Amino acid sequence: MPDAPAAAARHHDGKKATRKGGRALDMLAALLRTLVALRYRVRVEGLEEVRAADDGRPILFMPNHPALMDPVLVYSHLISFRPRPLADEWQISRPLVRRMAPLARPVPLPDLRTQGRAARGAVLEALTRCAQALKAGDNLLLYPAGCLSRDGQEHIGANSGAYRLLQMVPHCRVVLVRSRGLWGSSFSCAVNRRPDMLRGLARGALLLLCNLLFFMPRRDVRISLHEIRDLPPAEAGATALNRVLEDWYNAEPEEALVVPCYFWQGSAPRSLPRREAEAVLGRNIADVPEDMRQRVYALLAESAAAETDLASLTPETRLALDLGIDSLALTELSLKLEQVAGHSVSRLDMLLTAGDCVLAAAGLLDEDEDAAPAPAGWDAHDSRNPARRLDVPAAPHLPLAILRQARRAPASLMLADAGGALNWREFWLRSLALALLLRRRCAGQDRVGVMLPASSAAAMSWLAVLLAGKTPVMLNWTTGPANFWHCMRLAEVRTVVTARRLLERLDGQGFDGAAATRADARWFCLEDAATAIPWRLRLAALLRSRLALLGWERAALPARISRTAAVLFTSGSEAAPKGVPLSHANILANCRDIAEVLAISPHDRMLGMLPPFHSLGLTGNIVLPLCFGLPVVFHPNPTEAARLNRLCRRWRPTLTVAPPTFLDGMLRQAAPGDLVSLRLGFVGAEACPGRVYEAFAEQSGGTLCEGYGVTECAPVISVNRPESPLPGSIGLPLPSVEVALVSPEGSPRRVAEGEAGMLLVRGPNVFDGYLAAAGQTPPDPFVEFEGRRWYRTGDLVRADAQGHLTFAGRLGRFVKIGGEMISLPQMEKVLLDYLARRAATAGAPEAIREEGGPALAVESVERDGVPEIAVYSVAALTREEANAALRQAGLSALYAVRRVVRLETIPVLGTGKTDYRALKALAAS
Repeated sequence: MPDAPAAAARHHDGKKATRKGGRALDMLAALLRTLVALRYRVRVEGLEEVRAADDGRPILFMPNHPALMDPVLVYSHLISFRPRPLADEWQISRPLVRRMAPLARPVPLPDLRTQGRAARGAVLEALTRCAQALKAGDNLLLYPAGCLSRDGQEHIGANSGAYRLLQMVPHCRVVLVRSRGLWGSSFSCAVNRRPDMLRGLARGALLLLCNLLFFMPRRDVRISLHEIRDLPPAEAGATALNRVLEDWYNAEPEEALVVPCYFWQGSAPRSLPRREAEAVLGRNIADVPEDMRQRVYALLAESAAAETDLASLTPETRLALDLGIDSLALTELSLKLEQVAGHSVSRLDMLLTAGDCVLAAAGLLDEDEDAAPAPAGWDAHDSRNPARRLDVPAAPHLPLAILRQARRAPASLMLADAGGALNWREFWLRSLALALLLRRRCAGQDRVGVMLPASSAAAMSWLAVLLAGKTPVMLNWTTGPANFWHCMRLAEVRTVVTARRLLERLDGQGFDGAAATRADARWFCLEDAATAIPWRLRLAALLRSRLALLGWERAALPARISRTAAVLFTSGSEAAPKGVPLSHANILANCRDIAEVLAISPHDRMLGMLPPFHSLGLTGNIVLPLCFGLPVVFHPNPTEAARLNRLCRRWRPTLTVAPPTFLDGMLRQAAPGDLVSLRLGFVGAEACPGRVYEAFAEQSGGTLCEGYGVTECAPVISVNRPESPLPGSIGLPLPSVEVALVSPEGSPRRVAEGEAGMLLVRGPNVFDGYLAAAGQTPPDPFVEFEGRRWYRTGDLVRADAQGHLTFAGRLGRFVKIGGEMISLPQMEKVLLDYLARRAATAGAPEAIREEGGPALAVESVERDGVPEIAVYSVAALTREEANAALRQAGLSALYAVRRVVRLETIPVLGTGKTDYRALKALAAS
């Protein structure tokens, strides 16, 4: 080949360069061989033949991957070739490994299957760096399968990494490496579904001590090397090359053997039952609607490498082997699967079969089935006083209240999510470090945006912005581009704290990644914060956090705390979002009222799912747990019911707060025992159907309490008490809240008992007024009544003799027909009840979607100046049926449906509420 001599020259030059500092690598390899010899008896075949055939060209070594230990064994015996490994960037960044890895000069490779689309570009870039290394004369170590074997066989399928590399560097030598004897070890998937290298090494160290170092039974391992010279032609493609590699790797069947751990058990290995490759075992696609299955199969046929008959696809059809869908193509497929029903697909390594793809599209794929259970400290409680009720420490603002709560038990675990659990010390350290960085990065800015889902990072970022002396602005990414820009400009936000992973996921869902730039702002990704914080700030954060937890509170608090604890925005379901500044006093009043009416004990744990741009998400899932010292486990997507249920099974929360839509989805998909730990559930933001009450009591044995609130009231106004809940009502006002029900039209007067009236609210939880842009006057939501100033909610409510409130609808969702006020929510309730009765009679809950969510909505639009009422339903419903149901419920003939529109889904906002603006636009069209 024309460039072979030049490559050979570069190879010899590279050899000289790698000799420099090579002694340390040789010593490390010798040490590794000595240590592994205590457990493994390694025999190497073909090594001398490869060395003797040296012609100056670089070598591409390609091993199989039966266990986590084979890279150590293979590399330690190939050390004389100085191969540069293409290594998983997460593995080489782990403790101990990251100190030794630079000696081997690895080429970092992101994990495409677990990082998904975010890693696609980085993988291609890593392959280019590998090609450059080979062209420069370096030898390379690459695993063509890219992942551990699941069944003892090497399955490369349609992976194109090796093929792409050989296309870029066709002149290199190719040496295959086959390890035999490791399948069945604790580092293989034959024993552990997800083996861990560091944990395995720690366990191995203990076993060596128990065996007096030198008497541990040894596992026989054979490493074979074979130089392959007759590669398939380039035009044959990646599949042909991979078939050759697989045939050689799998020529000798691998038996799963378990070797005794202790010398007194003998040394004879025993066989393990052969484990089938992971597919759809234990997973059932029968619960997925047929139309969704067919949509997924159509996507698979479209993504397949060769023309595929749609009718030939089955749940067992393998993506790589049968359809030729490689890991790079899988990133594009995952995006299409997310678009089927809106369920995120974060773990591409779980997508092995067509059945997996169906389950992923339906949100039923158990992506975290191997996640560790809750740590032991999660269930710890105050044994000194188990009957003690949690309360909110006295403090003038939230950061100080949270700090004083943290000082009560600094080592207690408080926040948990997919990234693990944090105790108070860790939480304060990270929050302070981020706060110190934000003070530098956001100098001269009064407000800083926070755009994160429910997570420990969201809680930390909100507190960090306050500790930086700024005002946090909680941004809603589900509200649409126009509303998002409107909120950014209204709050004059120039920096938004977010996560790159969130931006990448939202980019796949149509979110405008340039939204911040369009609003003259910039993203600040938390992934960058770890490297952006200099050591001086880290040290300062450590000292300040420790001193603050020891009692010197000023060490953690800024000289000036923003009077506003957070700026939120109204939902925008009926009009453009309005900015709602909530003070520390507003939110603290809500928290203290809840402490008075609820008996929350040290035994309680919370499940948090609501995004912090939702007022109930910020107060109920972040501020209240932090102020109470109530541990909370987060999940970022409230629509992923199956994953929320598995989280409940592992972490055993006792409390949760959610709109009925999200809770209903959990109840419908819960397996027996998933929700048994929940003793209290609180629902709000929309009316709670009776079936949700019944299902919650049946599946958890707990009590469900409905409440009511608005963003402007921080947000809770009323809630049912757990000791005497009244289903269908929104409960009693909180202790510090005063309410008045007045006539909605004309001069305000208090309405009679049982009569619907406009709800007015007074109390310390009520905000002072809306945010206004420069030079503008904000709308005034306050009214004078009986000589006092009240917040006018815009909602109609009834009260009984005992003071229990019942929601009667929003005034804005009434339409005047024939001089009578027609309640659209009342029509919705009647029609939902009708669909539920019809479904019960038919024996199939057709009115409710499998994913949960609204089954029906009613909206009106003016045509030629005349209001016209339309019904949008996911269930089959005729106009005649709808009007007959309304008459049967006793409503007048003015409650008349003009049109019924069948939709696949009812549009909802990120808060779970029906998006009536979208429906009104649809009605108008």
